[in-house]
Amino acid sequence: MASILDEHNEAASSATDGPSVGGLQQWARQLLSEPQLATSAEAADAYNVLGVERGTAVRQALGAVRRELDAEEIDPIAAARRIVDTVAFYGLSKVDPPEPVLAITEEDIGVVCWMAVLPEGD
Repeated sequence: MASILDEHNEAASSATDGPSVGGLQQWARQLLSEPQLATSAEAADAYNVLGVERGTAVRQALGAVRRELDAEEIDPIAAARRIVDTVAFYGLSKVDPPEPVLAITEEDIGVVCWMAVLPEGD
């Protein structure tokens, strides 16, 4: 029974750490959080929407924006606008976090035992 408790409580503990997102989404969120760039409600919405791990296509689009910014092909304001446009293009919306998983004790675990009696074979 201890292993059941340990497994569940470990999962509950890691779930409360919050969902993690990849480096590109962290970068995009950091850029959108810059005071001089986060001037619109769209930027604030994009920041929130990117707080949940997104698919490969979204990450690739964000990577393209980052490469252009790193190569100085666009400025940070244009990069922020492109991030907002990426969120709109893919139709991303805010996702509510899952219900928290609560830790349990031995008193929370019950065991049900059952037995089936089969007829004698012929």
